[in-house]
Amino acid sequence: MQPSDVDGYFSSLLSLKKEYERDITIYIGFESEYIPELMYKQDQFLSGYPVDYMILGQHYNESEYNSHYNGHGTNSFEQFTRYIDLIIEGMESGRYKYVAHPDILYYAGGEAVRVEQYTRLCKYFKEHGFPIEINLIGVKNGHHYPSDRLLRIANEVGNTAIIGIDAHTPDLIGDTGSIELCKNVAANYDIKLIDYLPGLEPQI
Repeated sequence: MQPSDVDGYFSSLLSLKKEYERDITIYIGFESEYIPELMYKQDQFLSGYPVDYMILGQHYNESEYNSHYNGHGTNSFEQFTRYIDLIIEGMESGRYKYVAHPDILYYAGGEAVRVEQYTRLCKYFKEHGFPIEINLIGVKNGHHYPSDRLLRIANEVGNTAIIGIDAHTPDLIGDTGSIELCKNVAANYDIKLIDYLPGLEPQI
């Protein structure tokens, strides 16, 4: 979404909230990166908008204009650990309810490092009550996320999970077949699914 699109995004959702207030609860969410040196500007930009909750989508470790896209993967230990560090630091900032596709960065290095870092992440999520996202686009299109390794560790740690539709494909919100695929993924790894984020339960 370009900055010029943000006004229209919020105005359309506010209109829908009013139109359907007797039928459903609509929350306005916003997914963003956590790039430490840019957070002041981001906070300033969003301060005038009625954001109900934020999701962290860590697609880059630095500003996207001079950074490797995390979805392409890496065999760099430094890039991978920096990615996990930024997710935890971002969640510690209190801005976000959970992390979209927390394993979008595919680490092609050693398995021991992958296990160590995913375990660190899952334990942090468990301690703070953040669910693991089962990303519907990832499941439907056979992406490298959600990854088998992360889900196995999430099972061992005892994490909960939530299904994320992903803003790239809003038409999938009503795609019950794809949602069932995600439910099956959670069941296969014996991970409890939650329907609502804490504090965002329906008000109807």
